[in-house]
Amino acid sequence: MAIQASAVPPMSLSLSSDGIPSVAYMASGIASSDNGGFLSELRVSSQAASWAPEVVDVGPISCAGYCDESEACVDRGDFSECAALTADCDPGCGDTEACVAAVCLATLSEAPGDIPDGVGLFAKLVHQPNGTAVVGYYDGNLRALRIATLSGSTFSLAATLDDEILDLGMWLGMAVDSQNIVHLAYQDAAGDRLMYSTFSNGSVLSDAQVIDSGDRPGDSRTHPVGASASIMVNADRIPTIVYQDGLTSDAEMYRLESGSWQRTSIRSGDRLDGFHISTVRDGDTMLMSHYFYDRSANRLGELEIVTLP
Repeated sequence: MAIQASAVPPMSLSLSSDGIPSVAYMASGIASSDNGGFLSELRVSSQAASWAPEVVDVGPISCAGYCDESEACVDRGDFSECAALTADCDPGCGDTEACVAAVCLATLSEAPGDIPDGVGLFAKLVHQPNGTAVVGYYDGNLRALRIATLSGSTFSLAATLDDEILDLGMWLGMAVDSQNIVHLAYQDAAGDRLMYSTFSNGSVLSDAQVIDSGDRPGDSRTHPVGASASIMVNADRIPTIVYQDGLTSDAEMYRLESGSWQRTSIRSGDRLDGFHISTVRDGDTMLMSHYFYDRSANRLGELEIVTLP
């Protein structure tokens, strides 16, 4: 089997207070040493360690799409593995089964969609003013947002935000303020809602808070929101979140003003806005970059940089 582990975008770059860069990312398609299955990993590579990757977390993934033509991805219960096909099943196996050592076993087909399963997707890395590195990421196996902090020279798990009926952590955005508080914006993928939490000193300060439920006055259909979330914090430690409304393909903004969250439409209209949002603060100026599609002007789409109000 000639499968090689590969890094999965997006990746997150952060500089320490002394200017040393580190990158957090997901690696997928790693052959398991325990069985014939595959793993994903959250990794952090730092220039301080000559870019040698540190594995922060690891979890199993489906072997679908990783097997050779002479193999089938079969379900073993706690894991899946690439098993050699045989021709000794009598009678033959069904359409969703494969013959392996005279036994018909259920097979796993490659999952549809662009979002891979496993651990480490939507990784975000920040450095607090006190020097501590914090990495947040989505665990697709737990359907949870997890946070790890650097202690000495290694990362260790500090907190997990999860719920039995929610799916927390997709499209994670993180920003840190002058008081070492990490602000997190992310999606509840079970309800397609925009969420917000804070973290500091190894623990979650505020549980998952709904910022945008997707409900709109006069609309009978709830809007799926929270994709492409990006968050900034100004000098007064006030958070601003920019994200996409998936129903209208608009770029929306929420800002905490006088104790309550206020929504402003940044880009709306006939064109499709709010893809691959990224934000940055330059002094008192906040900027957003995003990709938009206007079929009447450029079928391939364009990158736009916007000054936020």
